[in-house]
Amino acid sequence: MDDATYKTLAPDIEYGVAPIPSPDGKRVVSWAGAWGVVMPRGAKNKQVSFDFMKYLSTSNGVYTYSEETAHFMSAKKINDSLKWYKEYQYGKVVADLLPSSKCRPPIPKGQLSWDELVTATNNTLYGKGTPKDLLKKVTDKVNTELVYK
Repeated sequence: MDDATYKTLAPDIEYGVAPIPSPDGKRVVSWAGAWGVVMPRGAKNKQVSFDFMKYLSTSNGVYTYSEETAHFMSAKKINDSLKWYKEYQYGKVVADLLPSSKCRPPIPKGQLSWDELVTATNNTLYGKGTPKDLLKKVTDKVNTELVYK
């Protein structure tokens, strides 16, 4: 959950934010996602859709999307100008991780990969396996779907 969600659903909860620990305890690495905007084949109102997609690729469009949805961007200048970011008490911790963050690979099974990583994270938190074993399951499942085995 993000800060806005906590403020809405659990305003009295105290929480913190920290980087994900690395196996060696030294490297600080995180992940950052990206959003893709596509126009499906057969879409109605193609010109309006295309104009909207063009708008989202501008600085103003990126800023508006970031501000309205409370998402960080890869551009520090935009993050520094966001109202929600200035109010987010842990924003600096998250923003400081962006330079060392990795993106999911652009693979045809990207959503499967993400879903499996979320499942592995939750299973780790609930003691349903070791991180190493759970990540191996993710790797095996995604690679099987990609026909890399």
